[in-house]
Amino acid sequence: MQIEKEIKNYNAGEWSELYTFAKILCQGHVHFCNKDLEPYKDKLLISGVKRSEGFYSLNETTNNIDLETSSANYENLISLQELIRTIAEFKNELELRDKGTTPLESGEKLIKRFKLERVKASSADKKDITLSINDPKTSQKKTVGFSIKSYIGSPSTLLNFGRKTTRFIFRVNGFDDDIEKINGIQTTTKIKDRVQKIMDLGGSLEFEGLANTLSTTIFTYNSWSMGH
Repeated sequence: MQIEKEIKNYNAGEWSELYTFAKILCQGHVHFCNKDLEPYKDKLLISGVKRSEGFYSLNETTNNIDLETSSANYENLISLQELIRTIAEFKNELELRDKGTTPLESGEKLIKRFKLERVKASSADKKDITLSINDPKTSQKKTVGFSIKSYIGSPSTLLNFGRKTTRFIFRVNGFDDDIEKINGIQTTTKIKDRVQKIMDLGGSLEFEGLANTLSTTIFTYNSWSMGH
C-alpha cells in the first residue's frame, strides 16, 4: 500500500470527500433530509466504509477505527475521541480556507492516520463513497455507492459528466428531413442548435435510455439517496 506522504493541495470538493468519509466513520449514520437539507429523525445506519485501500470501520470494543485490507489488518488507526477533535478542526479549516487548491493541516493528518492512497475517488468511478449500510426495511447489510455534493466552494452539479461515462440516448420523432443536415451543424453550441433545428422542423425528442452501465449506476445511486 503506497501512502500519500507529501503535503498536497486539494480543492474544496476533494477535501469535502475526505471530510464526509471521516464524519461518517465517526458518527456511524447519515440522516435523511428534505430538499432544504433539513434532517428528519430517520437515519441510515452505517457499519463501515469501503475504499480502494480496504474496509474501514469503528471497533466498538476499543472505540478506534480499524482498516481491513486484502493483505493485512490495521487496528487503532485513530481513536474515536481524536477523530472527533480532528474533524472539528478540519471543518473549521475548510470553512476558512483560501479559494482554489490549498493544503489543510488537519486534512493531512487524516490522510496519514487513515493510510489513504488518495483523497478522492477515481474519476472513472461514478460513486464518490461506498458505504456498508444496515437496510432499515430488511435489517440486512448492503453495500451501496453514493455521490458527494459539497456546498463548500462553487455550487455542485447533480451529475459528474464525462465524455465517455455519461451518455444519453434520445429518439427523434416526427422528423422527415435529412438527419445528416442536423449532424452537420458544427457551431460552438452545436448540441443546443441541433435540437433547436429539429424542433423548428417539426420534430421532437423522446428520452430512450442510457448508453452505458456507468450512467445507469449514477442514476441508481442518486435516485436511491434522493428518494428517501
